[in-house]
Amino acid sequence: MGGNVVSTSYKTANTTDLEVAKPDDYSTLQDENSQYATPNTTTMNSTPDTSIPLEGGRNDTLNEADDDEGETAPWHGLPMGVDEHGSFAVINTEVPLNHVQHGYPEEREPQCCRGLRDRCKMACRPLVAKHNQLPESPSRRARLKYAFLCPPHGLVAKIVLNVTIVVLLWAILWSITGPEALPGGNLFAIYVLVVVAAVGGKLIELIHLPALLGMLLVGFIFKNVPGIQIADDIHPGWASALRNIALAVILIKAGLGIDAAALRRLSLVCARLSTVPCVSEAIIIAIMSHALLGFSWDWAFMLGFVIAAVSPAVVVPSVLELQEKGYGVRRGVPTLLVASASCENVFAIAAFGVALGIAFSSDKLASDFDQESGNATYNGTNPPYDTSLDSSNDGAGALVFDIFRAPIELLMGVAFGCLGGIFLWYIPNKNQKSLTWKRALLVCGGGLLSLFGFAQAEFTGAGAMGCLILPFVAAQGWGRSKEPVNKIVGVIWTLFEPILFGIIGAAVSVEYLDGNTVGYGIAIMVIGLIIRTIVTYLVVCKAGLTIKAKVFAALAWLPKATVQAAIGPLAWEVAINKNAGPLAEQNGIKVLTLAVLSIILTAPIGAILIALGGPRLLEKSPTSDSAVDHPIPEVKIVSPEGEESQGSQEGAEETRESPREGPAETSAML
Repeated sequence: MGGNVVSTSYKTANTTDLEVAKPDDYSTLQDENSQYATPNTTTMNSTPDTSIPLEGGRNDTLNEADDDEGETAPWHGLPMGVDEHGSFAVINTEVPLNHVQHGYPEEREPQCCRGLRDRCKMACRPLVAKHNQLPESPSRRARLKYAFLCPPHGLVAKIVLNVTIVVLLWAILWSITGPEALPGGNLFAIYVLVVVAAVGGKLIELIHLPALLGMLLVGFIFKNVPGIQIADDIHPGWASALRNIALAVILIKAGLGIDAAALRRLSLVCARLSTVPCVSEAIIIAIMSHALLGFSWDWAFMLGFVIAAVSPAVVVPSVLELQEKGYGVRRGVPTLLVASASCENVFAIAAFGVALGIAFSSDKLASDFDQESGNATYNGTNPPYDTSLDSSNDGAGALVFDIFRAPIELLMGVAFGCLGGIFLWYIPNKNQKSLTWKRALLVCGGGLLSLFGFAQAEFTGAGAMGCLILPFVAAQGWGRSKEPVNKIVGVIWTLFEPILFGIIGAAVSVEYLDGNTVGYGIAIMVIGLIIRTIVTYLVVCKAGLTIKAKVFAALAWLPKATVQAAIGPLAWEVAINKNAGPLAEQNGIKVLTLAVLSIILTAPIGAILIALGGPRLLEKSPTSDSAVDHPIPEVKIVSPEGEESQGSQEGAEETRESPREGPAETSAML
């Protein structure tokens, strides 16, 4: 034991009294007659002198009488210990003690270090948030000053975090791809477009407008404003692929959110809504373009079906946002619009394909060339245009196939979606780990396969329909367990939303807008939209909706974006590839111009009407969050033995709506 144990300074000692004195501090206390002169001695008296000289010349005596009376001896500042005889003695200060604080205590810190530290604290104090708290009623200037104090907090902390993530991701992208991630590269242009589009969406939300407006505006600026035309660096193949991936994500999210009961009840209305307004608007646009722009009837109907298609990229996310808030859910308005939008796209694309096949058939090209050149002696042996057409457009049989292309693509998409959805009822098995993530991976993979696979097979409409039907059928087998999958898809959509709308905005180029075509085009589209709105209102009249809900459905059926950006340039590209002549190329440019104009006019207006008109025109149903606050009435449940037991209506609902894993399990439960 010896001199390595430190005394605890009795009962009145404070923690600051446990500091170890230096040997020089009590060297004067040692004298030749004192037993403390040799602290390392191994032989000590059994009753050492307890009178220890203290600093300041004081002498305190420890005696047993004081200890018995409960009085405590003051701590004298010397390192004390207990020897092997049980007596107090000064310990050997040359032996290091592990539990003794090393270094200088605060009062013995070097004066230069202490002064430097204090000056730094005083200099930084005005910049530290904890030393500059806001008063109870701070002014705007005080709040602004407090927001930038250190360490970063609140909104400033979020901005710093987001900027750090953006810079880090770009640095990783540059370290992998090199020049492609630098200015002028394809990946750099895509990355900047997506990041700035996301920021533009957040800013436009501050004035209570849909985020997609800001994203479209950013894409439009990056395409058409001189000096920052970075959208020109984006490769068309990359833009098309990213746009289709984002479209697949929103269609998957829509399929998971479709209400099966509402769809079953509104199936006939859905069929009418997906065809009648589109055909009506296409006919009006064809007649007007034939009269004002001088289009032939095949080009006129081609333009009509390009413009008449509604945009799922605008309608679906806007309507789903209203559905999450409970607007129109009771009458199935979101389900009706989501399902009809996808079906109308399939119909419009197929009808456009028919008109395109007729316009670029061999006989039609020969007739157009004769009218253009005025040459009546042309015998068709060596035409000045390319007569090599796609196999799908050769002969009368191919034309008949194009006419029936729409129902064929619909059936193909539905068949793929049903088979894939039923497969996902059983795979992955419900007992596997990470079931939600595996289901999300498979349903997203199936949707992407449908969209890109059918596009490779030249059945574009079937891809969109299969991408919508597959998650819908899968959700019917998953039951309530589809909600976690839907949340994961929602997170993915948050990442791809600026990609979709930023690239769509970048597809709008003002260089194709000439004054003569724009003037006639605005008149044509205004008349077509008026007819479309009236027809849409009449179509949903017998759907069991209120008058306000019918008006909302008619207004929600206005936006154009996705189909126009995808197939708007197609006629011009085919005319160039087929060497169809100057007249066909001019008509293709006019079709592209009006497609761009339709996006500029209808996408922002339609998104604003949906966002602002939904809360005012649709009935709001209680959501799952608000339903928790209401008490659940108790019901009596009678067991087979005749005994009554108390239960809750919630339990009965869970029993009726328990997740199903397939028809076999459902019939077994019944």
